[in-house]
Amino acid sequence: MNDKTLDVKDISSIPILDGTNYGHWQMRMKIYLRSRDLLDMCRKSPTNDASTSASNRWSKASFEAINIITTRLTERVFREIINSETIDNSHLLWSKISEQYASKRAVNRGRVWMDWQRCFFDGNLQNYIDNCRKLMMELDAVSIVVPNELLSYSLLGKLGGNPHLSQFVETLIFNEDIIEKPLAILSRLQDFARHNSHNNGTQNKKETSSSALLTEYDEPHKVIFYCSQGKHNKRCTTHKKEECWAENPHLRPSRQDKRKRNNPKAHLTVAQALATIGGSKAPMRNHVVVDCGATHHMFNSPKFFPNSFEKIQSEVTTGDSQSNLLAHGIGNAKLKCNGQILQLKNCLFVPKLKCNLISMLELFKDQLTILRTDNSFSLSSKEKVLLQGEICDRLMYITYDLPQTFLTLGDGNLWHCRLGHPGRAVLKNLGLPDQEGPCLTCQTNKSHRLPFPHHFEPARHPLDIIHVDLVGPITPESVSGFRFLITIVDQATSFKIVKFLKRKSDGFDQFVITKNYMENWHNRQLKKLVSDRGGEFLNQKFKNLSNECGFTHIFAPPETPEHNGYAERANRTVLEKARCLMNHANLPNQYWAEAINTAVFLSNLLPTSSRGNQSPYAVIHNLKRQRDWKLAPPGQEGVLLGFENDNMAYQILRLSDLTVIVTRNVTFNEKIFPAVANGKNFPLWHITGELQENRTLDPMVEPIDSLTFGNTQTMDEEHSNCLEEPTSEADTESSSFPGSPLPSCHLESSDQQQSGNNIWLRVIGPRHLTPINSDVDPTHILPYARRARAFVTTSNIVPRTYRLALQCEDKAKWMTAIEKELLAMNELKVWDIIELKSDYKLVGTTWVFKVKKDHLHHTIEHKARLCAQGFTQTPGIDFEKTYAPTGRLNSLRSLIAHSCVDGLDFHQIDVKSAFLNAPLTETVYLSVPQGLDIDRRKYCLRLNKAIYGLKQAPLAWYNRLKDWLQSVGFNACKLDPCVFYRKQPDALWIYVHVDDMAIFGKNIQPFKDQIKKEFSIKDIGPADLLLGVKIQQLEDCITLDQQHFVDSLLDLYGIQNCKTVSTPLVPNEYLSPATEDERKTFNKMNINFRSAVGSINYLSTATRPDLSHAVRSLSQYLENPGIRHWKAFLHVLKYLRGTQELGLHYDRQCNPGLITFTDADWGNCQLTRCSTSGYLAQLHGCLVLWKTRKQPSVSISTAEAEYKSLCDLTSELLWF
Repeated sequence: MNDKTLDVKDISSIPILDGTNYGHWQMRMKIYLRSRDLLDMCRKSPTNDASTSASNRWSKASFEAINIITTRLTERVFREIINSETIDNSHLLWSKISEQYASKRAVNRGRVWMDWQRCFFDGNLQNYIDNCRKLMMELDAVSIVVPNELLSYSLLGKLGGNPHLSQFVETLIFNEDIIEKPLAILSRLQDFARHNSHNNGTQNKKETSSSALLTEYDEPHKVIFYCSQGKHNKRCTTHKKEECWAENPHLRPSRQDKRKRNNPKAHLTVAQALATIGGSKAPMRNHVVVDCGATHHMFNSPKFFPNSFEKIQSEVTTGDSQSNLLAHGIGNAKLKCNGQILQLKNCLFVPKLKCNLISMLELFKDQLTILRTDNSFSLSSKEKVLLQGEICDRLMYITYDLPQTFLTLGDGNLWHCRLGHPGRAVLKNLGLPDQEGPCLTCQTNKSHRLPFPHHFEPARHPLDIIHVDLVGPITPESVSGFRFLITIVDQATSFKIVKFLKRKSDGFDQFVITKNYMENWHNRQLKKLVSDRGGEFLNQKFKNLSNECGFTHIFAPPETPEHNGYAERANRTVLEKARCLMNHANLPNQYWAEAINTAVFLSNLLPTSSRGNQSPYAVIHNLKRQRDWKLAPPGQEGVLLGFENDNMAYQILRLSDLTVIVTRNVTFNEKIFPAVANGKNFPLWHITGELQENRTLDPMVEPIDSLTFGNTQTMDEEHSNCLEEPTSEADTESSSFPGSPLPSCHLESSDQQQSGNNIWLRVIGPRHLTPINSDVDPTHILPYARRARAFVTTSNIVPRTYRLALQCEDKAKWMTAIEKELLAMNELKVWDIIELKSDYKLVGTTWVFKVKKDHLHHTIEHKARLCAQGFTQTPGIDFEKTYAPTGRLNSLRSLIAHSCVDGLDFHQIDVKSAFLNAPLTETVYLSVPQGLDIDRRKYCLRLNKAIYGLKQAPLAWYNRLKDWLQSVGFNACKLDPCVFYRKQPDALWIYVHVDDMAIFGKNIQPFKDQIKKEFSIKDIGPADLLLGVKIQQLEDCITLDQQHFVDSLLDLYGIQNCKTVSTPLVPNEYLSPATEDERKTFNKMNINFRSAVGSINYLSTATRPDLSHAVRSLSQYLENPGIRHWKAFLHVLKYLRGTQELGLHYDRQCNPGLITFTDADWGNCQLTRCSTSGYLAQLHGCLVLWKTRKQPSVSISTAEAEYKSLCDLTSELLWF
């Protein structure tokens, strides 16, 4: 073969470069190119001054090198490296490959380091060694410098989990000389792998001599020669010719003999010199060897077994496999080393053993740690040193002291009694047997009070939980003759009230007075009372009071003051503070009542850490910290509103925060009107009632269910004040809400408050607007107007988490709903309970709670729904497609119009737990939800059906329902896949919106009976409330309206009593982008304009076409709204206030047919001069379709604008 001819056989030994094996590939390629004198062509570029012949030779050699290199590249690497420059120049090609895979770029270094981290031992030691060698070359190629010790520990750490290699790995770890050279580690692993691959004996594969393992790494390795083909190998040194199994097959042990040797056997790896006690310099007397290869602790004398041992017969094999020993017993041994007694379990008694052995593996099982120094080592447990020894001849020795006699330990209970009933830890430390069972003497004579953890449930509002306690008699009597005091503490706010008594019997009357005062103050009822079992509380009076008022009275157990800890701690705080005040002032003790009264007052004003460093007074009043600068001007601008106290004081509107204050310290300037001078517009509020002192006009109000008790202020000082309502129609149009969205505020009188369910209001700062769910109990809706996001705190709060559901008052109802949901899932076989594995990707779960109500806000049921946390799903792994269609409102209105003409029945059904009926095609694992009694650390759920929250759940349910409907003869409409129809046996039409179905037909009952056999449904009967639309089916017509939704909107934004307007928008007024000042003004109100417009958008698309143009106009300014846009929105609400009963009217006596209307203006947009299109369609005289939209381009004439509008209508009708 020619030297220049490509040798395919030789080049095949070079690996193919795939991007991960560059180090190995580079070395093999260099060797091959150097053998063909081509390596210089790759390292050096051609010189420009070379002759033509030299240049030709270089080009020919370069092409040959390129040919060799490219044949050993994968297709992907070839595409990355080869280009117009590298294809003709071997030097550029070689440099490109080096730069791509051997440069110090972060991507290369990261790739190599990640490959090193992902290199694991898969059970094949030879493959692991080869991979480590290759990766070490890769690390060197990209200049990643790792200390040798870390590389060695990393190599061995990946092998530590294998039971067959653990002894070998531990031996290498303790060899400090070899640990510094990872290549030597790989060489030892290579020898171990080669030895195991050639060793035919099963036992020899598991045994390794510790003397061999402790040999220095640089000593020559022993080469083993094997006998084969019936002949003895002369170079074999492991056995003699007469003992060779190859020439003497009858000497080979049978399988039965091997099984006998495998019967409980201990394996020793003591060095041969030690076993024969020949030539060893190590001390032998009173020494025991810690052996890394022994599987059991072994001793040669019964003196080590004080409690005797169990007799057995078990063979013990030594490291030389020639001297077999016999173990005569097994038991617990004891050694006294370094003054401490070491107890070893499951030790073998081997009489002929030359040296006593302690197994290092057994020590590791007992979680003992071995620490090695130069010539010594120590055994420690939990940072406590137990034993110390020395290292001699590469073996670890421990010096022990064996007394002449051991005491017979006997029963642990006996020793416990002998030593005066010490604890179990003391017996264990002395090495004595543990006592069995509890000691009755200790339990009766060492009994003490158990720790008393905090056990009170959290109180969220005042009067939820009240703690009371009585102190006295106190001597001497106070100046007023008081001898007792009763302490009342509110748990929610830590606010304290103290009442002084002359007799204990007065405690009940004072408590009733305080209770009535607090309840009237907060408009809340006492729910729970906590006290001790004193006669002043545990009597018939308190029992009758709790029954009449409906609160729970909890008594502390006898001799357990901790149960009433709130009141006890309050007593201590108050008495200590009062004692300090009196002693510091040198007052006589008769003034203790005044001192305690002052101490209570000061305690309520001091901040407490449990309340966020706020004082109880601030918490109960919901006051914000005042941080005014002391040098700030004391005066402020205001506007005179009126007079009080027989014209002795003035009502002033403070302009800085719109707060109405009453004061007499006023200086008037009748020539200046601040509101006019500053160019500000202030809202006018509508109220009924009288003005009171210190009422606020902040732009947001929320109900208060917590007011201070125990101070001297009146109830009226805590409530909002409002301005008088304008009476003229002109004032209403021009002044109502001129500069702000502030709604009206209506305060009930005190008589009304006592008779109704109303709750007093306090005014707070503006908050971000959040939509309120329309499902609100009408008893919890305030009867007066409120601002945006004004809400009432009541007991009927929908919990947001499972834990809160267990803590609320409706716990029983929520638990019933949870059990109902889990029962439905169990009946439908939604999941299978399987054992959790580490490679499972679990999807989390959460509970969603809802109170379902009708259009009158009456509670129908409490619902709990288990939902998956679909945001944790991964596309392509646990879900694929997710889109699922929902019914169009145009289709629903068309079917209703069709039913009017043909006299069809219109019914509604609801599929219970719809998603749970949909099978899954993907494998999804779910974490165990709360409420299901399964250990979530060991088990998980494999879903068979879809549940709410899964990304593919809506699509799975739609496919399930669609398949079933088609199986019973229904066809899906091509233009709306959520409308199904069937002509036989009775014509039926079905409108589907997820789990709600509207059914139209003259004979509906057979279909209901049919679907009940397949799904669990709720038969609502004639449609009443569908998709938030109230439906009234009368004899001559069907009406659709959303009056209940309009009521909730007006209540949400607090304008139930506002003046009405006749148009959705102000006539002849065009909205334009807000200026910077307008945006800043609106942003200070902190209102969510997008949410506000979205709340009326559903009205405009469902039943109110008259709002379509107004919603379109407002929707153009969702990004940067200003105060004028907010005024326009409030104008729409005022229009709704006067037209909330409007809706759609479908007459049953109408003419069949489809009639459409369209129109357009021309260039009315002040900014773009685009036109606005509008169209609607009537089916059988019933309005079913409408839309208003801004045209995307400018029309040059009215005709073009009209044609564009007509085109939009035609496009819609094609899909209608």
